Amino acid sequence: MPVRKIPPKQKSLSGIHAGSGGQGVAFESSLERDFISLMMFDADFISIEEQPVEVPVPGKRGRAGYYIPDFLVHRRERPTMLVEVKPADILKSDADHYEERFEAARRFANDRDWEFSIWTEDEIRGPRLENAKFLLPFRTQSLDSSIATALRRKLTEVRCGISVERLAECNGSALALKGATLHTIWCLLATGILTADFDKELTMESVIELSGFVT
Repeated sequence: MPVRKIPPKQKSLSGIHAGSGGQGVAFESSLERDFISLMMFDADFISIEEQPVEVPVPGKRGRAGYYIPDFLVHRRERPTMLVEVKPADILKSDADHYEERFEAARRFANDRDWEFSIWTEDEIRGPRLENAKFLLPFRTQSLDSSIATALRRKLTEVRCGISVERLAECNGSALALKGATLHTIWCLLATGILTADFDKELTMESVIELSGFVT
């Protein structure tokens, strides 16, 4: 439950990120929207909350205030992450304004065995984000189970990575069949059954393989 409701804005982008499994997460900027996409694409991701907590911030003359970070990201293997998302130029120009807030957030997170992290466009916007934006919609799309089984069998047989192009052709060269196979590949990549180097642009030449999550 958010401790602060995000209001509609006229001068900046705000809205609800629908996610890939029906989880609606509110955002106040395009950078926050992109951060949500990036987190949802992470194999370690469980869930994300917007405006999650009020962090007490010691004030001058004994007048304490509070600070509300942007997100709380729950993960399977790594610690829960309390997050502030801000453009790099704002962090630089308003460094003094944020210093006490961020220090309070670090203490708050440490007390709960979380971690506090600051994300800018430098960490968010790159090939991994573009791959996430492309693949996330495929998580909710249906696939041909027989094609998926054939693709997994092929990758098990070769015991190494294979390009998207070659894998898409392994089930036949007919245009319609190749299209269905390629669709299945995107679905399997989106759901983590297949994996690739997502820090590079995903193309037909990208090498893909079975992920460690496959049993």
